[in-house]
Amino acid sequence: MRVALLSYHTSPLASLGSSAAGGMNVYVRRLAEGLAARGAEVDIYTRRDAPDTPPELEFTPGARCLTVRAGPARVLSKQCLAAHIPLFARSVVSLSSRLGLQYDVIHSHYWLSALAAEALKSGEQPLVHMFHTLNRIKQLYQPESAQSDPPARDYVEQRLLRSRHALVFSTEAEVDDVERVYGIRPANRAIIPPGVDRLRFRPGDRMPARIRLGLEHDRVVLFVGRMDRAKGVEHLLRATATIASELRSLKSAVVVVGGDDGQRDSVAHRELLRLERIVDDLRIRDLIDFRGVVPHEELPDYYAAADVCAVPSLYESFGMVAVEALACGRPVVAFRSRGLEQTVRDGVNGFLVPPSDVTAFGQSLLQVLSDPQTCARMERAAPQSVQDMSWETVADRTVALYESLCGLGQVAVGQR
Repeated sequence: MRVALLSYHTSPLASLGSSAAGGMNVYVRRLAEGLAARGAEVDIYTRRDAPDTPPELEFTPGARCLTVRAGPARVLSKQCLAAHIPLFARSVVSLSSRLGLQYDVIHSHYWLSALAAEALKSGEQPLVHMFHTLNRIKQLYQPESAQSDPPARDYVEQRLLRSRHALVFSTEAEVDDVERVYGIRPANRAIIPPGVDRLRFRPGDRMPARIRLGLEHDRVVLFVGRMDRAKGVEHLLRATATIASELRSLKSAVVVVGGDDGQRDSVAHRELLRLERIVDDLRIRDLIDFRGVVPHEELPDYYAAADVCAVPSLYESFGMVAVEALACGRPVVAFRSRGLEQTVRDGVNGFLVPPSDVTAFGQSLLQVLSDPQTCARMERAAPQSVQDMSWETVADRTVALYESLCGLGQVAVGQR
C-alpha cells in the first residue's frame, strides 16, 4: 500500500516547540513510521519553510518527507498560509506526477491540507482527513482565537464534515462537540486516539534528571508546548503570580519548554516577547525559566525533573503533552475540556479546574507541590491511566481503516 500524508503548514521533522511544531507533528511522524513498519510506502508532503530544507528526506525505511514550494521559504502565519494553498496543491500534484506516484490512500491533516488532498486524488482512492482542531469548537473554548484564522477555515471544515471522506477523531467526546456545535454527527468517522512512546516516556528518577538539566530547585512546574497564545502560557504566568510567595518559600521554578524559532516575524517570536513583558509586569522573573525549543529526545528528562505538568490551554482536542507527562508518572493540572477529560482524571492523576480560573489553577499546582502524599498518590496512578495508549495501536487501527476503505478488510469507519 502506498500512502500520501499531507501536512501543509508544518513539517513533522521540525523542532518541537517552535511556531507551528507541536502535537500534530509528533502524530504525523509517528503515524508514518508505524505505517512504514507495517509494509506501507509513505510519502509526507509539506511546505518548504526554510531555504535549506532538503526536497526529499527518508527519515525511516519506507517513509520520506517531500518538501514543496508554496510561497516564500520562511515561517508564515496561518492567515498568510491560506493564500498559498492553491500553489501547494499544484506543487504536490506536479511532484507526484513527475515521480510517477499513484497512491492507494490520501490522508490529510488539519484543514489547510485538505484542498491539496482533493487535488491529488486521481481515481477511486479514498480520502481520509483528521482535523486535529476545529475552528468553531476552538472558538467555543477560546473566543479570542477567532482573530487568528481566516474565514475560509470555517467554510472548508463545514464542507469536510458534510463530505464522504473518512474523518478521524481522537475521541468520541470530540464527535459530541461536533454534533453540539455544527449540528452534524458524521457517520463516516473513525475514533483513533493518539499514542505515546512508552519506551521513551516512562517514569524516571527526578534528581539525576534535574542535574542533567541544570535545575537547582526543590519543586518544578513544567510547561511543554508551542509559543502560541492558544497554548495558554499567559494563564500559567498569572496562576504563578497568585501563589508566588508560596512558590518562593518552596524554592520552586516554572520551567517553560518551547520558544522562539529564530524568525523575527513569526508567531513564536512575537508571543515570546509578549510573555516576557507579562513576566516583568507580574514581577515573577525569579520564578520563570524559559528553556526555549528543545530536541524531542530531551523531553523525557524534563518530565522526569518535574513535580507537576501544567497544561493551561483552554482547548485541547486530545492533549498529547498531558499523556506524555502521565506516562512519565507526573500529575497534570489543566483547565477542564472534553479532550483532556479523556485522560486526566480529576483528583486521581491530576486536577481539572474551571476554564480561565487562574486562581484555582494556581491552588491546584500548589496542592501537588506542597502535599507529598497527594503528589505520590497521583504519581502512582499516572502511568496506569495511559497504559493502553501506544503508537503501535494507532498504526494498527489506521491500517485497518485504510484496508476497510480499500475493500481489503472489515469495515472500520463508524466504529466506536
